[in-house]
Amino acid sequence: AGPGALPSGRGALPSGRPPRPYVVPAAVLALAHLLLYAALRPAAAEQVANALSLLACWTLALPVRGRLPRPAPPALAARLALTAGSLAVLRHTVPAAGLRAELAALATAHLSLVLARSAFGRRGRRTESTAS
Repeated sequence: AGPGALPSGRGALPSGRPPRPYVVPAAVLALAHLLLYAALRPAAAEQVANALSLLACWTLALPVRGRLPRPAPPALAARLALTAGSLAVLRHTVPAAGLRAELAALATAHLSLVLARSAFGRRGRRTESTAS
């Protein structure tokens, strides 16, 4: 294997590290949230459509993820706060923003959550498990 060749380890990234296990579920949740939001938005206010679509996605994701982990309510609250906040900032700065701008703001909020989780890891969960 020469320089620039992909690692021979199955499922490894070019850096040699394994992929983060939460990126794909987070992307699926974000995409489902955006699709549901786009469907609900014509009939509901932006914050209502955001909350309903996020709660529906979270509820639908539970059987896929199995047993609800302990930090799920804070994670849901953080996701709801960040997405609602991004919509509020958009509405304050660009009052006439359309659905595309709202979807872009929500996608940016989801991306920032994934990046924050990647940067800071899940230290709180490790601390809880080691303390028990």
